[in-house]
Amino acid sequence: MPKKRTIDPPDTPYTIVVQAEEHPRPLMIGLLLGAVAGGLAAWLFAPRNGPQLREELTRTATTAQDSVKEQLYKAQTTVRSVTQQPQP
Repeated sequence: MPKKRTIDPPDTPYTIVVQAEEHPRPLMIGLLLGAVAGGLAAWLFAPRNGPQLREELTRTATTAQDSVKEQLYKAQTTVRSVTQQPQP
């Protein structure tokens, strides 16, 4: 059961109630075990090893970069063509 502590500041119409856990260790142990289990599961079920994964990420990033450059070029061309048209 959490431990409650009451603080009653002088000359104020309110009271502060502070609630503190008596045993925070089970929570910390659970978080630590969960992190270890998650890391172990990720390592065991990873589809590729490090060099293969880095190569695939590089390839994907390059493809995305090329796509963004192409879309930017198209947008620039469209803006230029619209702004260079004579006004009626």
